[in-house]
Amino acid sequence: MKKIVPDLYKTTKIWGPPGTGKTTRLLKILKEKLDYGYSKDQICLVGYARATATTLQLRCKNEFAFEDEELDSIRTLHSLCKKVLPNELQLLTTSDKKYLNRILNWPKSDWATREQYKQQIRKEDDPEEDNDDEERKKEEKERRKFLENKLDIIGKGLNTCRYGNSWRSIKYYFEELQENYQYNNIHLDDLEFTYNTYKDFKKAYGIIDFTDMLALTLEPNITLPNYEILFVDECQDLNPLMWRVLGKMFKGKGDKQIYLAGDDDQSIYGFNCADPDTFLYR
Repeated sequence: MKKIVPDLYKTTKIWGPPGTGKTTRLLKILKEKLDYGYSKDQICLVGYARATATTLQLRCKNEFAFEDEELDSIRTLHSLCKKVLPNELQLLTTSDKKYLNRILNWPKSDWATREQYKQQIRKEDDPEEDNDDEERKKEEKERRKFLENKLDIIGKGLNTCRYGNSWRSIKYYFEELQENYQYNNIHLDDLEFTYNTYKDFKKAYGIIDFTDMLALTLEPNITLPNYEILFVDECQDLNPLMWRVLGKMFKGKGDKQIYLAGDDDQSIYGFNCADPDTFLYR
């Protein structure tokens, strides 16, 4: 009869450059856990990128006979978070950003109602006024690019999580962390105005972006699945906000067994505030 054997160590780290078999090592440990007697629904595998999560799913199907319904706990961190959030929340689309650009300086009383937005505006390919004027089209394109840059700063600031899910984190990133002053045409007051309007816009229409998927999961009323064993691949590419979410998973009920794999010299997601030092010194 199989029997679960307790682990002597709660957290194990696996380092190695590309091609050295870190993922294979994780899956070998996974097989050991299954052989010990852990069930598949007690185990979670997290990959940073969708391609990594897909690879983990395929290998678990091929090597350990996972059924399709047993792959539910092999996901990206964003996907795991989206699953526990209210179903009515919709992911931000290009059309949403175009409409935000259009109404950015409008009073809220002139915004479409939520029902109007759901039934008509959100379904439009390009919710902008028809315009054949090339000069005005160019201006619209520049305005959209300017908004994209501000949303980029907002996302990066919140991903640093220096002061939680707040304007202070964005201000900290803007003043202390941005490289080469790439956003020097953006003023702090305008950035704060855009942040507040963007937040109101998402609330008004039930929209979330990728950063919200993580940040909202940290709210006290949101409960993450209580897995016994957690495998996390590509840890060098996780940013501080992602580590906060994982921290909440790590602190669930019971004694967790945690396996972290990565290469602190190979982080390629610095643009998303990836923090390999957190993996190194955790």
